[in-house]
Amino acid sequence: MEYQGPLTKLGLKCINAPGLGEKLSPLYGISSVIVIPPNATLFETCGHTGCNLDIEYPESLEDEVLQAFQNVENALLAAGVPGGWQGVYKMTTYHVGSIDEAGEGLEAAMAKYLKDNRPAWCGVSVVGLSGPARIEITVSAAKGA
Repeated sequence: MEYQGPLTKLGLKCINAPGLGEKLSPLYGISSVIVIPPNATLFETCGHTGCNLDIEYPESLEDEVLQAFQNVENALLAAGVPGGWQGVYKMTTYHVGSIDEAGEGLEAAMAKYLKDNRPAWCGVSVVGLSGPARIEITVSAAKGA
């Protein structure tokens, strides 16, 4: 079922599969499918971690998650994505250990940056990332013509 959200303003269609997709969408803030029009400008990022300007990582995992989301926001705005995270239609998060360990940080980051936006999202547990990073984020964003 198609629903209206921040991506709709960019000309993208947000669709959730009947049943399970409709149940998971508000629970996890995700969409089943994003349809991108041919006239959209696409943006791809990769490898955003939660380090600060001194390339140091916070002790708290929640702070690291929030910093990683801020780093993505900074990159998106610098590239010209209107609203930063509001233009994100797909994201993959990589987590050292269980994704559940980052739960509180992810909830806080999604409330702060994604708000009502529900991108397609895949969370992957990994053995390790570069250096002391415990989360890494890759996103795809779009803006309408």
